Amino acid sequence: MENAKKVRAPEREGTFASSVIMFIICVSVIMVGILVLGLDAHIPLIFACAIIMIYAAFLHIPLGELETAMANSAATSMGVMVVIIVVGTLIASFMAAGTVPYIIYVGLELINPAWFLAFVTIMCAILSSVTGSSWTTCGTIGVAFIGISIGLGIPVGMAAGAVAGGAYFGDKQSPISDFAMYAAGVSRVNIYKHCKNMLYTTGPALIVSIIIYFVLGMRFRGGEVDAAQIEVIRGGLEQIYNFSPIVLLPLVVLIAAIILKLPTTVSLFLGMFCALIIAITYQGMNPGDVLKMLMNGYSIDPAIAESVPAEVAKICQRGGVSSMLYTLALMICSLAMAGGFDRTKMLTKIVDKMENIIKNRVGLIATTLVTGIGMSYFACDPYIAAIIPVKAYEKKYEEMGLDRCVLSRTISDGGVNFCPIVPWGSSGVFTSQTLGVPVGQYIGYYYIGWGTCIMALVCAITGWGMKTYDYSQDQKDSVMTA
Repeated sequence: MENAKKVRAPEREGTFASSVIMFIICVSVIMVGILVLGLDAHIPLIFACAIIMIYAAFLHIPLGELETAMANSAATSMGVMVVIIVVGTLIASFMAAGTVPYIIYVGLELINPAWFLAFVTIMCAILSSVTGSSWTTCGTIGVAFIGISIGLGIPVGMAAGAVAGGAYFGDKQSPISDFAMYAAGVSRVNIYKHCKNMLYTTGPALIVSIIIYFVLGMRFRGGEVDAAQIEVIRGGLEQIYNFSPIVLLPLVVLIAAIILKLPTTVSLFLGMFCALIIAITYQGMNPGDVLKMLMNGYSIDPAIAESVPAEVAKICQRGGVSSMLYTLALMICSLAMAGGFDRTKMLTKIVDKMENIIKNRVGLIATTLVTGIGMSYFACDPYIAAIIPVKAYEKKYEEMGLDRCVLSRTISDGGVNFCPIVPWGSSGVFTSQTLGVPVGQYIGYYYIGWGTCIMALVCAITGWGMKTYDYSQDQKDSVMTA
């Protein structure tokens, strides 16, 4: 008698209750890993994927199909991952050419007590935009500005709020920011389109914040700036680089390429090649060292490093492909988890119960914001705070005909925006400890964060900046292609 063939058990449909329970377990694993054990987000995400596999087995979903879903989820953002790698080389080349350091060097010369707080916001926004890093900004000129504020008699809470606001503006807005690339990638949006559309919320918030800081700072206009701290940074930069307006050429080339709407990677490569030429011909770097730097990042000449202040070294030693590997790995892990959510329909079951809340555009934007802010506090990680609302609500955005750039903007408004004011989150801890100011002292002066969320709701109510898209055309095109 022939052995009966093993019959595959029919796939089950998860219930709302089971979906909520499994989602809570996944989030709890992530929270415990990050908050209690102090792990990077990668490992908790991997364990969350393992939990999803157990749930999939319970639903009789073949594990092979689940693995395929996870891999396909990561593959959808492969183009952005390539851009992230190229950005690593761009940052290193801009540092080697002296482009970013020269902007800092010139900016610090313009400081004035009468508009100190507004100036701090502007300078931190510029530095974080050209480096794509809020932590670098806080740890370098941010620390210097806190020292200067003490000398001027300006409350450190105000100064820290201005530093954090400017620093995280760039981290959210800059096309070379890790988080901006991540948000664009998981939302499947062109990075430049993502950054351009964020200006609808972040732009007005920045302008209003600068005005408020200017008004607050006017009462301290009689103070005198302690030039010593500024000259420490400027003098250190002069030791490392040859400065003149020519080092700004790579930035000009990059901006011109963006304005001409050249493809993202082409624009980045043009800026990088221009910076490499300047690094070799004007800064006098060895061509072999320059090419190695593209992988490992720019580092100061050891002969000079010993005489350069630590804060100056922090500004300069950045970039390289290796500096982007952390973000790439995190992106793969989070997208794999998202693929598991999709295949098990875990988030779909939960969102279906929220139909009464998400009846219109305003409800959708508000729910996305609240979810992002909540995950910022509970998961303590902006990447988790971004990926969960994307997978939960992306179909709702399509149903309402909203462009995916609105989704990518909103997860940024609710996710990375609140990082520096989460006292137990990595960004909140870093910002407060680096600046030496408790979160409670600057949370009330973090106007950009609050203003961005308000603007997101204003856009939703008025329709301003709410780009639409005809997704039915994509379906027609896919059918014709098939």
